[in-house]
Amino acid sequence: MSAHTIKTVSPSKLDLRFKQLRTITELSIKSMVLSLEKRGQLTPIVTRNDGKRFILIDGFKRCEAAKILGLNLISITVPGEEPSVKAYMYLLNRKAGFTVIEEGMLVRELVEVDGFMQVEVAGMMERHKSWVSRRLEMIRSLTTDCGGP
Repeated sequence: MSAHTIKTVSPSKLDLRFKQLRTITELSIKSMVLSLEKRGQLTPIVTRNDGKRFILIDGFKRCEAAKILGLNLISITVPGEEPSVKAYMYLLNRKAGFTVIEEGMLVRELVEVDGFMQVEVAGMMERHKSWVSRRLEMIRSLTTDCGGP
C-alpha cells in the first residue's frame, strides 16, 4: 500500500455507504463519546477519497461519537477501488471483532453485488475458500429464513 494522506474531516462530510456492513450499538457509541471526551481521538478513522467525498472504511463508532460532540476527525486516506476497500475494512477489524453475521454480509456483498468469485474473495480477505463458502451459505440461509430475498 502506498503512503497515506492524512486530513481532518468533518463527520458530516463522510460517505457512510459501508455502515450497513458493521453493527454498532448505542452502548458502544456512548462508550466512544466518553473516550473521546476523556482522551481525545487516539486512532484516526480510515477513509477512501473517491474525488468527491471521503468514504468511511473504519471508525464508524468514532464518527458517530464525533457527531454527538461536534468534533472533526483525523482521517487516513487509503488508495484502492471500492471492492478492495471493503476487504480492507475486514482486514483492519478482524482481530478486534467482526461478527460472523458481519463477515457473512461482507462476503455476500463482494460475491453478489461486486461479482467476485468466492476464491477471489478468499484471497482478498486472507481466508480459505471454504471459510468464504460457509459465510455465504450462512448469510443466505438467514436472509431466506427471515423472509429476505
